[in-house]
Amino acid sequence: MSSLEKIGLSRQAFSISQKITEVDEWMHPQQQDRVKEVHPELSFLELNKRVALMHGKKEKTGFDQRRELLNTAGFDTLIGSSLQQRPAGVGLDDAPDACVACWTAERILSGFGVCVPESPTRDRKHLRVEIWR
Repeated sequence: MSSLEKIGLSRQAFSISQKITEVDEWMHPQQQDRVKEVHPELSFLELNKRVALMHGKKEKTGFDQRRELLNTAGFDTLIGSSLQQRPAGVGLDDAPDACVACWTAERILSGFGVCVPESPTRDRKHLRVEIWR
């Protein structure tokens, strides 16, 4: 099997693909002042003072490191309760990802969010091709 034959969508990506399509159809340039795309791993990089985390989020060491970072950012109560009340089918790493996305949203609202790239290009719909951390 070639490496191209191994490329595919994760179960999570497949599950939200319809919602991604809906947002893409709904989105227009004026809404980008209110609607931001964040990526949990970029946000954890920022929360960790721009030092890359050496362990994956599904590894115990990586999960514990992310949880500790969130605890120091004030998410200790929220992360603890969200992990205890996790619905069936929700991954252990989903709660930290959601919390760090909230951390980034707060930074964006406070004027401290970081746009990647600093000067984004625009796509065919004239949307800025950017992600925030």
